[in-house]
This record gives sequence, C-alpha cells and structure tokens, in this order.
Amino acid sequence: MKKGKDFIFSFNNYFSVALENVAQVMTILICLSFGNLTAQNNSSLYDRIWGTYYGSYTTKSVSSAIDSDGNIYMLSEVWALNMETEAANYITSGAHQTTYGGGESDILLSKFDSEGSLIWSTFFGGEGGDWPTDITLYNDNLYIVGSTSSSTGMTTTGSFQEFMVDMEPITIPRYTSGFLTKFSSSGNLIWSTYIDGERMEAISSVTVENGQVFITGNTNSTSHLTTVGSFQENVIFTDVHNQRVGLIMKFNENGERVWGTYYGSGAVNDIVSDLSVDSSGNLFVVGTTEDATGYFSTTDAYQMQNNGNRDIFVSKFSSSGSRLWSTYYGGDENDKGQNIIVLQNNIYVSGASESATNIASSGSYQENLIGSHSNMIFLKMDGETYDRIWCTYYGANGMIPFNLSYNSSSEAYEFWLTGTTNSYEHISTDGAYQEQPNPNTGGANHDGYFAKFSDDGNLSYASYYGGEKRDAITKVLPMNDEDGFYLTGTTMSYNAIATSNAYQSELPDGNNPTNSFLIKFMQKRMGVEDHQHQKLSLWPNPTDGQFTVEGKNFGEMQISIFDLMGREVFTQNKVKIGQPIHLLDQLSSGVYIVKLKAEDHRLNTIKLSVK
Repeated sequence: MKKGKDFIFSFNNYFSVALENVAQVMTILICLSFGNLTAQNNSSLYDRIWGTYYGSYTTKSVSSAIDSDGNIYMLSEVWALNMETEAANYITSGAHQTTYGGGESDILLSKFDSEGSLIWSTFFGGEGGDWPTDITLYNDNLYIVGSTSSSTGMTTTGSFQEFMVDMEPITIPRYTSGFLTKFSSSGNLIWSTYIDGERMEAISSVTVENGQVFITGNTNSTSHLTTVGSFQENVIFTDVHNQRVGLIMKFNENGERVWGTYYGSGAVNDIVSDLSVDSSGNLFVVGTTEDATGYFSTTDAYQMQNNGNRDIFVSKFSSSGSRLWSTYYGGDENDKGQNIIVLQNNIYVSGASESATNIASSGSYQENLIGSHSNMIFLKMDGETYDRIWCTYYGANGMIPFNLSYNSSSEAYEFWLTGTTNSYEHISTDGAYQEQPNPNTGGANHDGYFAKFSDDGNLSYASYYGGEKRDAITKVLPMNDEDGFYLTGTTMSYNAIATSNAYQSELPDGNNPTNSFLIKFMQKRMGVEDHQHQKLSLWPNPTDGQFTVEGKNFGEMQISIFDLMGREVFTQNKVKIGQPIHLLDQLSSGVYIVKLKAEDHRLNTIKLSVK
C-alpha cells in the first residue's frame, strides 16, 4: 500500500508507520510525574478482571473474534526471532503447525476461553513472509485472510488456487499473494487458497453471510482474479509501480470462487479497506481514493465528486456482484475510510480525517476538527435513501483508527471504535478506566484507545489503555449476554497491561519486545462509595482562579495542580468538599491538571481551564 504523507498507513506496519504530520503533535504530558496515571481508576464504569500478554517478544495483534460460548480467537503476526526456542511457550501440542514456517514472519492463530486460559494455538505459514489482516467466525468455523510470499505451506490440495501464479517477466519486483483460509473452531485446517495474479495482492477483509464468503483487498495484477461479465472485469494501470485498485470476490463455503471484480480506475490509488453484508446479501464496501473522475459515484450519490486530495468512498453491490450505489464522502484534505458495518438498513463507517469541512453534521457529538491533523470520524447513513443521518469527529491530533465493532445484546446498538493515539485530550470520558494517557505518551509513543458510541452518535464511554511505550487497541469484542467486553491489541509496554493472575503476566525479554494482549472488562456494580467518588468535579470550570471541589463528602483530600509542562504550581492538604480554593493571583490563563487524592488514596484527575 502506498503510504502517502499522513495517516494513510499500512495496517500491517502500524508500529513503524511514518506519521509525518502526527510527529508535530504536542508532547506536553511527557514531563508529568504526579503518580501512575495508568493505574486503574477506582471510579471507573468498568473493572478490569484480568489482562494477559501473549506470544514471543516479536508478536503483534492483528484482529480477533468471539463465539457464542465466549471463547476468543486471536489473530497475530510473529517475526522470525528465536522461534525454535520460544514456540513451546505458546504453541499447543497437536496443533495444526507446531513449528515456525520460516522466512520473515508467520501467522499465529490462538483460542482462549472466557477466563483467559489458552485452549489451543498454532502457527500458519510457509518459508516466506506471511501477514494476516482479518478474521471472522461463522458456524463455528474461522475464516482468515492476509498476504503471503510463501510458495509452500499455505494452501490445501485442490483449492481454488493451490499454487501461486507464475510471475510474468515484468520490471517491478514480486511482492505478495493474497490468501483465504478456513479453520475449524478446534484449530483444524479445512481448506486454504491463494488469491493471486501476476503481480501483488493484499487481502484486507473477510465476512461470511449465509455460508457465502466475501473478501476485499487491493492489487496491481491484471489477470487471474476476476470473472467474465463481472462489474469490472479488466483494469489498465497508468503507473503499475505506484497504483492499486480494489478487489472484491465472492466464494462459496467450500472455497470455490463465485465471482470476482476489480474496483478502481487504475489511474490513481483506490484502496478498499473493509466490507459488510446486509440481511439481503447485498455487499457494502468502504475505502479511500484519490480519484477525481467520478468513478465512485452513482446518480443517487450523497456526494458526487472527490472534494480534494483523498476522500472516502462507500459502495453497495448486489450478491451477484453488480454495483447498485456508490458515493464519495470527504472534505478538502485527506480522509480515510477504515471500517464499515451495515445493520437494519443503516450504514456505519469509521475512519479518519484532516478535513475541517464537509465531514461532521450540525449538532453532532464533535462538530469541529481539533487541530490540523487526523481526527477519527464516525458516520451513519440511511441504507435505503443514502442520506447522511449524522457524522461526528472524535478525538484530536494523532488519531489512528483500527476497528469498529458493535454490541447487539443491549436495548439499542452500541458501537466500539478502537485505535492508537498520541493525543492528550478529547479522548477519555469521566469515569474511564484510564482517564489520562501515560505520561510518556506523545511523539513516537502512543496509547491505545477504545470508545463506545450510541446509535444516535453520542459518546457514552471512552478510555485510554497503555503503559510507558507504544500501545494499540486492535478490537473490542463485546460479550453476547453480559455487560462486559474484551480488548485485543499490541504493546511494547512493561507496565499497565497485564495482571498478576494472567496466563502470561510479563512482557518477554528482548530487544524492544512487542506482544499481543487480551484484556477482560466487566461493568462495575457500583456501591454508594463508588458513586460518591465518581461525582467529584471542580466548579466553576472554566474558572477565573477561584473554585470549589464538588461532590458527596468522603473525607479530606490533598489537592495538587500542575501546569502542562508538569510543574507543580499549587498544593494543599485537608481540602474538604465545598471549600473555596482562591488562586486568583497564582494561576494565569490556560489549562491545568488537578490531582485530588482522597484519604483512601484513590486518585481523581481533572482538567481545569482558567480564563
């Protein structure tokens, strides 16, 4: 994938992504040292039950899925470092593949129960590099997709493409083939096939509906992929070295191709990121394009043209592969379409944007872009009229989106957005598990974030999750019938990730170790004390320098105030609820961090604005 200059990044390389613009984000929290801000907030709406690292010291979480029994399936990538000696620590006996395949990287597929115990785990890969991207679960079977340069160990006998296509004598190097693989829930390989043309393929997403398997990806190949009479059977590239088009394919449950089509002009980069299928079998895809010809709009489009640089596109296809509708969505800067979910004739899209106009709707949760770099965005459209219902920004500078999931067991749909950020504000909500980023967050160090939105586009809960180095949340897995969820992600942090009672409580030793992680949260059943602590606030806020601590009385507190350079500018002991704090001459205009420490040592951190 072409990276460009900003947040249009390679998902498979998210810890080494070149964020040219994000590097300018303020890092003012680095100097703060007023305690462990990544410790659990005792007033949180959710309790962390347990958290575990998983894998060797070169393991990266890619995606995950959950079944009806609460078992979690983790899809990870492992690098070729000390695999022979480390595999015994996390590959189970009798697994499909117990030894590392060789080459640059392999796939790691693992199943955990709801208490965090490992049930089985297997390698999947050949002699080259193997890079997974997505996993989905259907009828107790697992479907995974990704890219590979391995010519062995990846396919089953008699599959759609058992062998790689012989490389044609072209001037560009051969990169990767795509793959589509089906495992049973017990870890047995059922079938696997290449998705391969004469050049490069990268499969990004998979979903299954009524036994029919749909995949999307990107390619610069011109043969072996599409079917006769498909929406776009052929493509001509103007610059095959630097251009990709989308690829959409349908397979049956036995892995046989039903149809395949290109999706893109071939004149610019057209990247398909994700797909979703509605109850009628219609397929919706989302992606990002530089196209300015109108290729991605139909007559009933919400937005007929690209508004500048890169825009999002959202498109609808029939189950037989005919395009039914398509629209651009975006402003005059760079916009990225990342994920899509279709529910009850409504379309939900998540992504990121640098555009200050033509994104958010009036009255939405966050109407304005904060900063000049990427904010996350969340869009809802009517799947029948194709009108925008609402769209909101979320966050501030430095938001990298990873995934969108939803909870269908509540009275109304709830949506979880995840990613990584080095932003220090506009992320978490009051009562979050981790209200503040780790003090080292900023610049190259990121914390993960996860945020819950209601069906009307309002933020109901959001939290950071991370330690002292780089962390990312790849997905939220809501529990089916309980008020809880699991987080999966990747970390380089030694602290604030795992619990002592976990399957793997420590980050493995190594040079800049990287590990997958799995975390379980449950909604807190709050007593009186918890409610009292949760309601602490400063009033008025913003203030002219005089304020009080508001909330139900639970004893005396110590109050400490820090400026955004981490310098303590005020401290006072034995402060009581309702007691005036007079700092008219001590605080100049600006933003401060107020730390309130109760007699029971619980910590509450609040942002204070001084006029």
